Amino acid sequence: MKRWMTYAVSIAIILSSFSLIVGISEEADGVGSPAIRIILSQTKQTAYVAPGQDGVVTFTGEVTAQVPWAPNIQYLIVTLTAFCEGWSVSNPPTLTFNRAVTIQNFQISVQVPIGTPRATGATLFVNGTWEYSPGVSSGDCDGTTGIIIIKQYFSYSVSPVESVSYVEEGGIGEVPFLVENLGNGNDEIEIEIENDDQLTEEGIFASLPKKTITIPFEGEEIIFVELFLADFTSTGFYDLEIAIWSYTAKELGDINDIERTSTHIEVVREGSLPDPDPEPEPEPEPDPEPEPDPEPEPESEPESDPDPEPEPEPEPDDNVDDPTDEPVDDPSDIDEISIDPETKSGIGIWPFIIGGGVLLFILVLVGVYIFTRKGKRAD
Repeated sequence: MKRWMTYAVSIAIILSSFSLIVGISEEADGVGSPAIRIILSQTKQTAYVAPGQDGVVTFTGEVTAQVPWAPNIQYLIVTLTAFCEGWSVSNPPTLTFNRAVTIQNFQISVQVPIGTPRATGATLFVNGTWEYSPGVSSGDCDGTTGIIIIKQYFSYSVSPVESVSYVEEGGIGEVPFLVENLGNGNDEIEIEIENDDQLTEEGIFASLPKKTITIPFEGEEIIFVELFLADFTSTGFYDLEIAIWSYTAKELGDINDIERTSTHIEVVREGSLPDPDPEPEPEPEPDPEPEPDPEPEPESEPESDPDPEPEPEPEPDDNVDDPTDEPVDDPSDIDEISIDPETKSGIGIWPFIIGGGVLLFILVLVGVYIFTRKGKRAD
């Protein structure tokens, strides 16, 4: 009997434990969504991105949570995530809330690249998710934003374009300098001739057509110092010293450095400077290569006549004189007979033929005469 009572008590305890766990889970899931607010303590932060600075911007804030708590063992877990222009962002650790803790602080840092242009600007987005533990309920938190302002820094350089500039006695000239904007925004640069008084005593009057110039971000410009030489200025070398600084930074009250440089001026005798080389004429563009003629298509050979008729040979014309025959007036006057080695025929053969014919005719007449005389005698 005692054994059965022990079994019954054990089963009752086990069933009670299951009921408690199921009840807690159902109650946790049935509590409802919490009311969560993400608040940034700074709506704007300034990023310092000059060379030598770190460019890190830090935002602080707090998260408040209001939950219709049921069981004391239930927790609310909030996870924050931040995004800013694809830059490196450090997200805060997970925040845990319970009945006693309803406010949690956080911190987010953004690494702004050094040299980022002033005009860029950026927005930090902070979002979050929540979930119960234990439990299966979860959701998203309403996010917030912060603004990052890029601080402008001022940097510039100035250098002579030529190491020495030549000016004739009593003449005029100009000295070029290259000014570059190395800062992260548009800048207005002020220029000054530092040794103006010293040059004036030597009879060299230097002036600047523009004392301030505006150079855009990553831009550069060449400035010219005009020189006018007095008649008493001696030949030789002189130094020209100039200084530049940021007029924009000066107006804003920012500390900015003064950049200095110098160059040499050589005063030479009048007429000693060579004439400037004429600008080379542009080389004529080569004529375009002619396009190759298209290959002719092979012509089809005409069909051959199986039995071509032979062309008739021209009949010899008896009236046409042989150009090789030359008239001979008297056969006795011919000493030699020229024989054509190809035709093997004598050039003067016609006199022999005629002579032979005459001789034959005479012999026939003589034979007829003799035969006639013999017949008469026989009668």
